[in-house]
Formats: sequence, structure tokens, C-alpha cells
Amino acid sequence: MRIVGLMVAGLVLLGFAGISVWQGLVSAKADVDTLRARWLVSQWRANTGPVFSPALWHQTTSDLRAGLELTPDNAQLLDDMGFLYAGRAIGLGTPEVNSEAYAQQQTLFTNAIESYRAATLVRPTFPYTWAYLAQTKELKGEIDLELWKAFDTAMRYGRAVSVVPVSIQRMY
Repeated sequence: MRIVGLMVAGLVLLGFAGISVWQGLVSAKADVDTLRARWLVSQWRANTGPVFSPALWHQTTSDLRAGLELTPDNAQLLDDMGFLYAGRAIGLGTPEVNSEAYAQQQTLFTNAIESYRAATLVRPTFPYTWAYLAQTKELKGEIDLELWKAFDTAMRYGRAVSVVPVSIQRMY
């Protein structure tokens, strides 16, 4: 009876090990598949790297979406998507209200906000995402309770990170 119990325990452990390995492989594949896209986003955040183009933006967002299909709870990919949407919206300048460009800009800002929200749920103590959420809401004109919560949370978790207070201060 004891041997049967040990065998069952061994099979259970083997099953959990297999699940763990599978999840690791899925995460590794998402990492490899999005490597170039994540590098581009990091370069654009630092105002370096290849010149932005709509074709490159589409390819980068497509790569990140594919990574999110494999790992939907990847906070970095969600944050990077938010950055891409917000950057594209800002790049449209100040279009006339009720124009097609204005509607596109509002949609891009909405997508950015949704991406940042999702990232904060996965990684709630990362101050940059909270700061980006607050900035994007401000740019979209959504001055509401969520903006102030994002502002406060960014300041609470990002006090020691010089970039966060500076980026938040630019808002006001």
C-alpha cells in the first residue's frame, strides 16, 4: 500500500513538473518571438534606434499581439502595447474634433489606456505603467478618479525612481 501511495505521489509530482516545463516553454517562445519588438520599443522609449514608420509600428504591434496570445498576463508586453498605441496617437498631433484623424487618435488612446490598465493588474507595483496610464488619460482629456489614482500610485511606488516623478510633474 505504501508503494502505491509513493507511486501516486510521484505521478502527481511528475504531472506538475510537466505543467511547469510546458509553461516555461510557452513563456520562452513568447520571449523569443517578441525579442525584436521589445527591443524596438525600448529604443523608441529612449528616443534612439530605427526611425519610426507606420509599417514598422504595425509589425511591432503584430509581434507583441502574437506574444500576448501566448502569454496574456505578460505585464511588459501589455505596457509596450500601451506605449505603441499612445505614441501613435501623439504622433497624429492635434487633429480637428470630429475628423477621422481625431476618431483614430481617440481609439489609439483608448487602446493604450486599456493596455496600461491590464498591465497594472498583472504588475501593480511597477510605477512606470501607472505614470503612463495617468499621462495617457490626461492626453485623452479623461481627468477623472482613475487618473488621480494612477498618479498617486506612480508616486507611491516610484519615489525612488527619478524618471517617474519627473514624468508625472510634466503633466502639471
